[in-house]
Amino acid sequence: FSVSGAEFEPDLTLAADLVVTLTPVDVAIEGTAEFRTTLKMSRFFEVFPAVLQPPADDGPMEVDLIYSHIPSFNSSIVAYELEMCSAVRLFDIDNSNLNPDDYVWNFTVEVASTPHNLSLTSSCASGSQGNSSRILLPPRAAWDTTDPIRIIVDAPNRPNILPDDGYDLTFRLYHPDEHNGYSIFTEETALSTLGVGKNMVYSMRHWSKLTEMIEPFDDKKNDGCFKITEFAKELLSDEGWDTYLEDIATLWLLHWKISTNLEKATTWYFAFNCLAQIEFTKEQLVHELVSFAEANGFRTSVKSIERDVNCFIRTYVASKKAKQSVHEDSIDCPLTELSLIEEFGQHGLYVFSRGQQQDLPDEIFTYALIDYWNEHHKDKGVLSFEDIAYGQGSPGLVFKINEDSLAYRMDSLEKITNGDLRYDETSMLRQVYRVKNVDPEKYIKKYYQ
Repeated sequence: FSVSGAEFEPDLTLAADLVVTLTPVDVAIEGTAEFRTTLKMSRFFEVFPAVLQPPADDGPMEVDLIYSHIPSFNSSIVAYELEMCSAVRLFDIDNSNLNPDDYVWNFTVEVASTPHNLSLTSSCASGSQGNSSRILLPPRAAWDTTDPIRIIVDAPNRPNILPDDGYDLTFRLYHPDEHNGYSIFTEETALSTLGVGKNMVYSMRHWSKLTEMIEPFDDKKNDGCFKITEFAKELLSDEGWDTYLEDIATLWLLHWKISTNLEKATTWYFAFNCLAQIEFTKEQLVHELVSFAEANGFRTSVKSIERDVNCFIRTYVASKKAKQSVHEDSIDCPLTELSLIEEFGQHGLYVFSRGQQQDLPDEIFTYALIDYWNEHHKDKGVLSFEDIAYGQGSPGLVFKINEDSLAYRMDSLEKITNGDLRYDETSMLRQVYRVKNVDPEKYIKKYYQ
């Protein structure tokens, strides 16, 4: 069927009839059918949910609300007024165990470079809230949809991002000659949702736990509530050691926390600590992981392992797309800067880069050494060079440091630790002695401070 407009740009009546008549072409069928519906016109364009993507610096985001001057009688230029009439939060913050002050949203309408802060307690239940709540928009010609209403959204900063959080904002648009004491208006609801769905939130929670950025809010409860760790505050707060992950030492530190966690990052742990060969393909790594999982009684599937391997590769190898584009979807993981894995040729061959790792600070290496010692050889006062170089979960394997470079770092241990650790190479034995028990976190702070 076809639809024909009876009148172009008609006077606004806010409604129109659409009549569809069906006439059968089969002569054996008699009669006709008719369908009617009512179309409604609105000066506000239909508003779809605005899915917000927080920028890396947690700065404000922009949402455009498109409207048009649709004249009722003549097409003279008019200036509308805008009023926000309600704000309904999508996440029930009041019935959670969270502090609302840590999850604050702010909305501002910008008109002619002038910001107008919006009150989240607004209500037009009994009519317009008054002159102070209405915003005068610039004069507009008929049918013009350029220069939309710009809403500036300041969402909670990382890591205070909640699944499916956001607001339903209801706005009213008043025509200067028709609003009849502000009782006649065009109304539209704009849905602003933080652009992180449940799957992404689960992912963020996983990596935040893995890198020790968050921990359970209450160890005695398994209610899914978490809080920021002291480590995260010291590292990433506004006055933190490395707020934007600009220091390569931070990347080495996060790599260590990920790749030494067998339970929560099995693929990462296996690749750096158990994979015998220095060269591998995705298919080979998947095969090795399947065998490892079966041997250790891990319940998983080949598809799950394949997804993990793809994620693992993207963690350390820059994508070709990212090298040619700065599109948001092509941004690489920061750990690619460590250059621990390189891709050779077009056949999917990957190679671990063993060497000096010159940009790995001695303090971060020392932290890792003591952390490894406490985790795997807690009761020993002496640790062999071979354990440090080749033990599963050791700095030698996780950081991919070759033997000569590792021996060079050993020679500096006593000076770095002020005698807490001492390296000795006598009678064909190479060993590190723990003279004094020390908290490994001490060396993280020593580096950053």
